[in-house]
Amino acid sequence: MSSTWLTALFFGVVALVIAVRHYRQGKADTLLDDHARRRTSGEADRHLSAWREAHRKLRDGDVEGLRTLERIGQEKSRLRQDIVTSICAGLRGGVDLGVDEEWRHTLQDALVRHLRPGPEFWAGMSLVFESATLIDLDLRGCRVRAAKFAHAELLGTTRFDAVTVTGDAEFDGARFGRLVRFDDALFARSASFRGTRFTGNAVFDGMRVTAEATFSHSRFSGRAVFSRAEFTDTAHFRRVRFGGRAYFTGTVFGKDAHFDHTWFRGRTDVNDALFGDDASFEGTLFGRRVPPVTVEPT
Repeated sequence: MSSTWLTALFFGVVALVIAVRHYRQGKADTLLDDHARRRTSGEADRHLSAWREAHRKLRDGDVEGLRTLERIGQEKSRLRQDIVTSICAGLRGGVDLGVDEEWRHTLQDALVRHLRPGPEFWAGMSLVFESATLIDLDLRGCRVRAAKFAHAELLGTTRFDAVTVTGDAEFDGARFGRLVRFDDALFARSASFRGTRFTGNAVFDGMRVTAEATFSHSRFSGRAVFSRAEFTDTAHFRRVRFGGRAYFTGTVFGKDAHFDHTWFRGRTDVNDALFGDDASFEGTLFGRRVPPVTVEPT
């Protein structure tokens, strides 16, 4: 009697295992069928085609492509950085003033719409503007993760007032064609302006840099205003040429400040700055005396 019960139990367990396997296989087959139907229905292909077509139109200077990408970005946050990068790429080519200036303004305005906190704000975006040509760029109040403007040409008036950069910011070798303002800008990490050219006035009033700040080998043709600026970490101003007046009223240097071999051609109040640590002025010149020509490192 016991052997009959054990035999029935054994076959029952086997039947249960087979049933579970059939259920799992059937579920897997259903998922595969659904996936195949979605692919053969063309839905995935349509989305991919819309993405590619929008990028093609963007490259051709068609505003419809730009608007399509913006709509996709609003719906799918994972694609936002790719869209921002594509818009930046459209501004990294050459510029023919009077021909594509309006298109460049259109691209810049689209970026501002998504970089400035508001209904269409895209958080955590990085800007890649290396060697780009930008016209009257206005990023006031924008928030980005990182900003790369190395060797960019910024024509007209440029505004970075109250901008927040949570990562590194790089403006090495950039050229500002006219007025540029960084009033109350916050750089949560390093900010580098090495070898940057400021043709017009440059205003950094109230700017704050929490990591290393570098202005070495930069050139200021107009006024340079650093009043109320705060440099939490080391600040490098080596071999800078201030062609106009240089204002450092109330500027705070939390650590070392290096002004070695810098030339203040115009009037300056750098002595009114607050130095929390060492300040070096070896070889610094004040007034109209022409400094010796030096070869800059590449």
